[in-house]
Amino acid sequence: MLQDQGYLRAFFKFLGYLVLAVTVFFILLFATQDKDEVESFFAQTDITEQIYDYWDWKRFQEDFIDVQFTGHMDLYFTGDTSGLGLDARYYQYYMETRFKEHFGEPTPYINLDNLELVEKDEDVRALAENAAEREVMVQECEIVIRWLGFGPVLYKVIVRAGTEYEKGVYESSYINLGSSRKLNMSLEHGIDRELKIWAKRFYKIHGNEEQLKELYMSIYMK
Repeated sequence: MLQDQGYLRAFFKFLGYLVLAVTVFFILLFATQDKDEVESFFAQTDITEQIYDYWDWKRFQEDFIDVQFTGHMDLYFTGDTSGLGLDARYYQYYMETRFKEHFGEPTPYINLDNLELVEKDEDVRALAENAAEREVMVQECEIVIRWLGFGPVLYKVIVRAGTEYEKGVYESSYINLGSSRKLNMSLEHGIDRELKIWAKRFYKIHGNEEQLKELYMSIYMK
């Protein structure tokens, strides 16, 4: 119920921005018939930029601004993977390593699903017991496989993120066609790609310019 209300709030907020932009545009267009005036107005008010920013990342701000760390991360396959030699445990590990690369130290992954770690490590146990639901991010990657048993493999990498308070707020996906012989490399690319996209949006929410510079820096410049 709470999740539905959150989606409705986000939808109506975006709809408001869109209606305002379109209304102002047509008023100016028909009132002045002057293209330069219309462009000047939009340049001065930044309406188009505000709409882009809202659609790209500001719509997630309310849900993720309080996040301090990621406490749960999961990866799984759906579809028939027989004959492809895919190991979900490997890709889970790969997802965790790419998360650490893109999210870095400011938002660490502290595995609260590891009950032995929670029991033995006092710091982790304190986080598990005291962190508010809005402060703990939940990360999920679903890999959908479609294969006829021969030829190329159609796959879809879906990255979802939310918090313990409200799961599945963010979702992005990547669809591609890969060779069954080189599927490992293709899936790694898809996972890495979607995690990096989410990391960029997340650090725009948090206004972390230093981390954004790291994310936008070419691997050849590191």
